[in-house]
Amino acid sequence: MKKILIIILSIAVLAAAGSIGYTYYMTHPSVEYTTENFSFKVPKGFKLLDDDGAGLYDMVFSGPFHSRIYFDDCTYNCTVKAYTEGSEDKAKAFDIGSGLECYAEHTTNTKSEPLIQYVAGTDTRFLDVKTSCSSVKAFLSEKAIKNIMRTVKYTSDFRLSDLPEEYDYPYFTIKTGHKYFVSDNEINNDKSLIDIKIRYTEGDDYFNTSYPAVFLSVSESDKVSSPSEYLDSRYEKFKSGSEYFFDPVRDQKEIFGIKCEYLCFKQNFGEDGDIIKYEQYGFVKGDKNYLITAEGTIGTDETDIKEMLDGITIK
Repeated sequence: MKKILIIILSIAVLAAAGSIGYTYYMTHPSVEYTTENFSFKVPKGFKLLDDDGAGLYDMVFSGPFHSRIYFDDCTYNCTVKAYTEGSEDKAKAFDIGSGLECYAEHTTNTKSEPLIQYVAGTDTRFLDVKTSCSSVKAFLSEKAIKNIMRTVKYTSDFRLSDLPEEYDYPYFTIKTGHKYFVSDNEINNDKSLIDIKIRYTEGDDYFNTSYPAVFLSVSESDKVSSPSEYLDSRYEKFKSGSEYFFDPVRDQKEIFGIKCEYLCFKQNFGEDGDIIKYEQYGFVKGDKNYLITAEGTIGTDETDIKEMLDGITIK
């Protein structure tokens, strides 16, 4: 009988030791990885499944509680909290002791399984770490992620305070202060000489990553339709019915001391009844066509849009 008890006790001790060892192996960060803006460590039990070359890692740790954990180095013009929350209001601060902001959000996926996300960052650069797994696996997965987040360091030299307060281009200058920033428009028209966007430098709402915004485009007059023809064609399209846009208004207005062709139209956005208003101003100067588009939520973004437009000087 004693032998049986000793054997059972030995098995229990070995199992406990194995469990402790496995937990340590899967949750104690020791192997360093780097992305464009961050460095961090992961446990030895993690296996790298994919690295797309753009700061996105897909990792898995094996064993009875295996799950996939995704690491994404991303940039959005909002705060860490706003990025983590998205359209929800559930993010909670998590202290990682490195001077970086960190927020955690717990939701569920389409299978009603835990969706765990931790985001650390600064100056609109974020390391987004997330997993979606069964409730049984969630405890160990989150323990691993929490320990990983405590190793995150910001390695980039980029700081919002280094952004210029005025941007100089061949056809216009833009004064932004630090409230707004200017960059190339990610959707470039190959007929344009320049495509520029103005947006919040660091919005405190995820919605601010898109709105309000002002876009400026300059093209050679002999390669594109005139502003009046272009805005006429858009007006007729929206007037005859559009799946997305409504209430088109065609007019002429003055902006920057210049008489412009003008088009305004609206779009329903989201489930909260928000309406986005688009205003387009087109004019010709020399042999160049200018098109300025201002986009923002009605009742919310008018002041910001006016500030953005007031900061523009046409050369």
